Amino acid sequence: AHHAAVIRPIDVSRFQHYIVRPYQLINPPVEFVRETVMYLYKTGRVIEEAVRHRVFSVILPSLESDWSITRPAQLIQLIEFFNYFGFIETADGPIGYVEPGTPQYESMQLDAAQIKKKLTVRCIQELQKSFPA
Repeated sequence: AHHAAVIRPIDVSRFQHYIVRPYQLINPPVEFVRETVMYLYKTGRVIEEAVRHRVFSVILPSLESDWSITRPAQLIQLIEFFNYFGFIETADGPIGYVEPGTPQYESMQLDAAQIKKKLTVRCIQELQKSFPA
């Protein structure tokens, strides 16, 4: 059975150590759900960080020594693939959906390009700290 699920009649026997009825709802305590979600999130983050670190520890030494200046396409692709940014930049343009072709849309596009440049610089600085030449 899954969180917030209904016990099917066929599943009643599987709950041999519990008193359950067919079509009974299963709702775990909210605190248990929160703890489980946080555990899964933190475990996932540890795995993600380990994979990211391993990838960059192999790729960066294979690049030219001036990779932070030349910014090879492979480096930029990896930064974007891993969403390595992890930073927040303030956007100056409009918020929400705007129609393509409008001045607001063009403003958002320009803003996004500027933010991407800033984030890329910050990512490269972080990579330089983590993987000094």
